[in-house]
Amino acid sequence: MKIEELIQSAGHPSWVKHLGFTPDGRKLISACNSFTKCWDVGTGELLWTSRNKTWLYDIDITLDGRLILRADEVLDFVDTESGKSIDFVMENFDFVEDVKVNPDGKTFAVITRKEIRTEKGIEFLNRLQLRDLKTKEILWKQKVECGGDVTFTPDGKRIIYAEGKTIKIFDAETGKEIKSFSIHENSKCSLFSIDISPDGKFLLCGMIFYHMEDKKLSKREKKVCLIDIETEEVLKTFDSSISAVFSPDGRVIALGKVGEIIFVDLETLEEIKRLKSSLSYKSLSFSPDGKYLAAGSLGIELWNLDKDEIVWKIEPAEPGKFVFCSKNSFTLVTDTKIFRYSFENGSLKEITETDGFIESAAFDSKTGLLACGTEDKKVVIVDINKEEVIKEILCPTFVGSLAFSKDRTTLAAGCFGTIVLIDIKTWKTSEIPIGDFCLSAMTFRDNSLLGCYFYKNSEFILENITNSKRVKDFGGKVSSFAFSCDGKLLAVGKITGEVEVVDTETGLIESSLKVKEPSALKFLSHNLLACGTFEGNVLVFKVENSDLILKLPAHVGSVSSIDFSSDGNYLLSAGSDGTVVKYGFTL
Repeated sequence: MKIEELIQSAGHPSWVKHLGFTPDGRKLISACNSFTKCWDVGTGELLWTSRNKTWLYDIDITLDGRLILRADEVLDFVDTESGKSIDFVMENFDFVEDVKVNPDGKTFAVITRKEIRTEKGIEFLNRLQLRDLKTKEILWKQKVECGGDVTFTPDGKRIIYAEGKTIKIFDAETGKEIKSFSIHENSKCSLFSIDISPDGKFLLCGMIFYHMEDKKLSKREKKVCLIDIETEEVLKTFDSSISAVFSPDGRVIALGKVGEIIFVDLETLEEIKRLKSSLSYKSLSFSPDGKYLAAGSLGIELWNLDKDEIVWKIEPAEPGKFVFCSKNSFTLVTDTKIFRYSFENGSLKEITETDGFIESAAFDSKTGLLACGTEDKKVVIVDINKEEVIKEILCPTFVGSLAFSKDRTTLAAGCFGTIVLIDIKTWKTSEIPIGDFCLSAMTFRDNSLLGCYFYKNSEFILENITNSKRVKDFGGKVSSFAFSCDGKLLAVGKITGEVEVVDTETGLIESSLKVKEPSALKFLSHNLLACGTFEGNVLVFKVENSDLILKLPAHVGSVSSIDFSSDGNYLLSAGSDGTVVKYGFTL
């Protein structure tokens, strides 16, 4: 089995949750759920990318800048120079929620969570631990109510822990609780982040406030509270703030909001300036000298604070929605773009960008024609071999599904209330009226057109469109579906943990497969079915006996699309983590 990661975009495929400069200020570490990345501060060049083990919760950098501590289902130690994992801790916990290195450089604090099954049901055991940075040994641990955020006082002698609406302070050497106080006791709110001022006197607390109407949650709002640690007083609450951080000299607070970063004087609590942008800032980090501010959203911006201008900017990655194999290449379709990747030279070329979001796609490997249906009522036809758009066809509504006929003369486009039949030679169109639904998938079986749709947003129906015969009702909770190449089988995945394979003429179940949370399906042949999952795995089954013959660890996050090569020697998978992975195998 040969596994290759073919595409890995420079940018992050999801929100940048954490940012941090190395102590020398030369590198910037960024992290989203799927990846940790390292950037050259001077040039914005990507130095390395490291795949997170699972779902990332937090990162921190050691004082010498040599290690990154990464918290997910294991406590991972990553070399800052290479991005390689050099050590990890995985003992008696399910995942690590937060990690912070002590300013003394000798210890670090973590918050761990373990799921425990009891007679009353599932309970969670949460621990605040202090560990030796060199040996990883637990020096002490305290049971805490829930996962929260943790930091040290600048002298390293105290640990400050936030949970719910409570701040707790522990002696870092003994683990003894010294102080505890609550914030906004009369409000429905909870803490999600804390940052301490360089002099150790103030806290910036990120909080979520819950607004209720008729005993139901009507709105959630993020705010930042500035707190005097000694008096326990809330000095100011900054509305509509997503993130906040103190400057290295402790004189300024930077607040990340929707479309702007606000700088506030800590002494007067007056606004100093605003930096405008179109982004919503989830994470902020000052460089050690205070001259730069890194701001994370779906992308990353590095601001020069003397000139109030962006030094460099990293655009977010666009995860693939559909992937299709060709002889010497594959085609990748994202929300708005179509790319072609060449196996010969390893290059990725953008072919076109659509005006509206791409909702559906179909590819004919014999002719090299790709059809994409968009939300702005268009079918965009692309000749992949020529790498050009050859036709755009306007439809009555958005296009929810597409299918080429077996003789390659007709393209069917499923719209709400109608199917548009497109003659591929003349580009003339005709329409078939259907009910008040939009087909989610279509195929041709012999002389019949078959389609699937969600009825009243719940029941999933297979229908023979040609004779208006309802073949099977799959019920609700359907998460994925795919027709076989000849249209004789339909695979339907449910979030309840099963994939049903049925005969499209009779509706009889041919096979039932056990798959946890299937997210994408693809037939290799009448007897081979690949299933992608929301956990990121790709499973290959023999349909006739339901045997699992391959399990491939594919992505961090869900698998969005799968395709097989025509010779059956490899398969491709595209994931929400922004990668395309190739698996070579022989069955």
